[in-house]
Amino acid sequence: GNGEDPLETQGILEVWKDYPGMELIGGQSVVTGWDISKAQKAMAGLLAQNSQIDGIISNYGNGSTGAMQAFVQANRPLVPWAALDGMLYACTWQGLYASNPNFEMFSTTSRNWLSRNALRKGLAVVNGLDNTEPSTVNMYPTEDSTDPDMQPVCDPSLPSEAIISSRLTVEQQLDVLN
Repeated sequence: GNGEDPLETQGILEVWKDYPGMELIGGQSVVTGWDISKAQKAMAGLLAQNSQIDGIISNYGNGSTGAMQAFVQANRPLVPWAALDGMLYACTWQGLYASNPNFEMFSTTSRNWLSRNALRKGLAVVNGLDNTEPSTVNMYPTEDSTDPDMQPVCDPSLPSEAIISSRLTVEQQLDVLN
């Protein structure tokens, strides 16, 4: 459904060549249009067809919450999960972790801050100004439930759409999202 999924899937499959026991169900990503209900429906189908699912990689943490509910509804234990960060993702993990001790959670930045970098670079070009910011940036982990220093952040004062890695303060996110 988007240009990002095939490239991420290609990267995953390339890395997994060194780990022969790893496989991606169906060999490709499952398109859900970043829709929570579609993610739930897709995961329900995958769970019905596969007795063993050992982990999940998702490109939309908040959308993952629908897939998590499919596990709960199928009475299947939640498995380690990796996705882009999002408040709903972290809060849902926090609510389900106690009854699913193997439900580890990892997130990397959702990258919404990249638009700020791109805008500054574009404005510099239009205005004939130098911009020394790098054109290539490294993505970084934001949360890791297995690391005491990177525990998932669930802040009930923020809307579910808030993104911890946005580089905005809580006040700025409240202004933007409310």
